[in-house]
Parts: sequence; structure tokens; C-alpha cells
Amino acid sequence: MTYFGFVWMLLLFLACLLVFFSNQIEYLVTLVIVAGTLQSTNFWEFDGLVVGAQVLTSLLFGGVMFLMVGARKLILGKFPLETQPWRTRLWVLMMLGYIICLSFLQGTFGTNALKIWQLASYIICFYYMYVAGKLIPAGYLLRLVRGVTIYILVVGFLQLLMSVYVLPKFMLISEFFWNDGKVPSIDDGNLSYIVKFWTPEVYFRLFATFMEPSYFASFAVGAFFFFLSQPKTWGNLAILGFLLLEIGLSMSSTAYGALMVTGLFYILLAQKGSSSLGLLLGGGAVGITMYFACYGVLDRVLFSKLAGGSANSRLNWNAEAYRTFLGSPVFGIGYKEKRANDIWHTLLAEQGICGLVIYVGFILSLVAPLFKPRNMYSRDYLSAVWAVLGCVVTLSIAVPDLDLGVFWMWLNILALARGRQQVLRQTYEEEKCDFNYCASL
Repeated sequence: MTYFGFVWMLLLFLACLLVFFSNQIEYLVTLVIVAGTLQSTNFWEFDGLVVGAQVLTSLLFGGVMFLMVGARKLILGKFPLETQPWRTRLWVLMMLGYIICLSFLQGTFGTNALKIWQLASYIICFYYMYVAGKLIPAGYLLRLVRGVTIYILVVGFLQLLMSVYVLPKFMLISEFFWNDGKVPSIDDGNLSYIVKFWTPEVYFRLFATFMEPSYFASFAVGAFFFFLSQPKTWGNLAILGFLLLEIGLSMSSTAYGALMVTGLFYILLAQKGSSSLGLLLGGGAVGITMYFACYGVLDRVLFSKLAGGSANSRLNWNAEAYRTFLGSPVFGIGYKEKRANDIWHTLLAEQGICGLVIYVGFILSLVAPLFKPRNMYSRDYLSAVWAVLGCVVTLSIAVPDLDLGVFWMWLNILALARGRQQVLRQTYEEEKCDFNYCASL
């Protein structure tokens, strides 16, 4: 067990005590969400086997919620806690069931059992997070997302400042945020496999607690649109400004592209009339300013990259995945058997048309509220939907992992918001108050 693992185990123990003795689920929920950001931190390392904090925390959360639901139903006889609305429940269970059955049929279950178990732990956690949403106090969800975003922003600036030697490289911080020995780093010109910090001569980019900027983009773009759809308070505007700054410092073409694509969706779906025109003009002005003021950065990250070796490699990965798909178009070759540049080519190669249809159905069941009247949903719920959409766009551009931790982190936040909204709806029905007022509680 790593040093981080000891500290994390203690935090989990204390959170479970609060659940069982004080009925306060929010502390355990907070650890689940934070664990989704600790991509470069291992909880356990032994003889080549590494376990991340998110897997263990997700399994523990699922077990605790299973016991809580059972106790309330069988012993107390009250509060029937549903585990996700039936459409989402159907799609996510179909996705897991299909992956397991396909792995057995393709003969790949033995080699990928741990990876499938990892995905299953995330799905179990998501399955029960809706229940936790009914138990959290008013205002908790927004405080949670704001707190996690600020923590990522702070760590991101620390990582960059230590990379450029403005701050010393504190090994204690490294042990808690970058202890994954599988991720290569370059320190003093020598390649090592202990994550410390990237040096600016080789890798001057911001990625916070994540393994690389593309994964950081999945968090940052999602967080940006979460707060963009919240009230324009000074605090939210400050967070939006810092998120834009760190997205720029990530030097990630994935982040830049996802920000623009999701922004177009936001203009088309979230706003009407003069607000939509204002966003379009404002976004255009920012884009033109960045083009002239930061052309060197854009040229390195976008324009030159399209004609460079990186783009060719990514195109080759997708081409190989597509050829694999043509060889087995219906069912694919099995989960974790082929990795392309983006989630769509990866799904086609690994799971075929059947797996792709299930994934699309699952995503559509999550983002469907964007195509319905806004007064049907609470503000936090719609903000969480926008965050999920932003993350999905990054997966579509250059992140091919279905088991990406930050993707399931946003899904858990969405499930929390959905559960909390159900409580608000019950308040609306019982007290006959205005739902928009209830949704702001």
C-alpha cells in the first residue's frame, strides 16, 4: 500500500462511520468524486498489480449503498430508494452485460477480467449514486463541484509552477498526486518511471492530477460548461476565467476542440434570441483575439500538429481500428482488445455495431434533457448534463477509454443531481410551490 493509500483508507473509514452512525452520506460521496480526478495516484502497488483509489472507493460506496437500501426496505420499511430511472438503468446494465458476454464468447475474459471488473465497479457506483442524491442536503452538489474544481485548478497551477522551477518539486505532493509508476516522466534529462513532474524543456503543459492534458480536458471542459450554465455570480465567473486559462495552458488540441464543439451545442440548445447571439459574438471575438495574440501556441497545438507525426499516428490508429471493425462488424473483437484515437473507433473495433448502439443509447438517455423544455429540470441537473456532454465530446475527439475515471465522475455528479431533483419534485407536488423555485434550493 502506498503512503497515499494509508491516508485514503483512513478517510474512507471515517466516511463510513459517518454514514452508519450519523446517516451523513455526503462525505463518502465527496471521496468518490475526488477519486475520479486522481488518475495518476495508486492506492495499492504489489508485484506489478496496481489499484487506483477510484476502483476501491467505487466498490466501497456500492457496498455501503446496497446495505443502506436493504436496511431501509427490509428493516425500516420506508423510503423506497430506486436505483436510477429505468431507461438509464437498462442501457448501463446492457452495456456491462454485453461486454461480459462478448468477452466470454471471444475468449478474452481471462486476460481482461481485471479491466472488466474496474468498469463494473464504476457502473455499480453510478447505479447507486442516484440514491445518494436523494439523501444529500440542499446546496451540497454545487458546493461539491465548486470545491473539486478549485482543488484541480490549484493543483494544476502548482504542477506547472514546479515544472518550470518557480517552485521546488515537493516530493510529498508528488506522492499524493503522481505516484503512478507506469507513467513515464523526464527528470534532469533522464527517462524514469516514477512520476514527479514534467520538465519544461520537454513537456511544458498543464495537466493537474491527470496523466496527460487530453484527460485533463475531460474534466476542465465539463467543469467549464457546468459553471457556464449556472448563475453568473462573481465566484462562478472567476472559476470560468481560471478554467479558460488552464485549458489554454494545457496546450491540448483536444481541450481546444472540445471547448469549441460543446460551445456550439450550448449556443444552439441552451440559449435563445439575444442571449444566443451574444454568446456567438462573444465566442467569435475571443476566437479572433486568440488567433492573433496566441498564433504561435495555436500553430504548435493545432495547425502544425495536423500535418505532423502526431496526427499521422492518430489517423493510423483509427484506420487500424476501422480495419478491425470490418473484420468483425457486428460484435467486434472484445473489450480492451483494440485502442484507437477516439471512443467511436475504439467501440467499433472492440464491440462492433451492437456495442456502439448500446453506448449511443446510454449517452442519449443522459443528455435527453437538453432537447426538452428547461422548466422540467433543476438548474444543477441541467448543469451536470452539460458537463457530461462536454466530457463526451473530448472522448469523441481524442480520448478512447470507456473506463475513463473522470467520465464516470461526471456521470456520478449527474446521478446525484437527478436524485436531488426527484426530491425537489416531491416537494413541488406536496407543497404546490413553483418548481423553478424548488429547483434552486
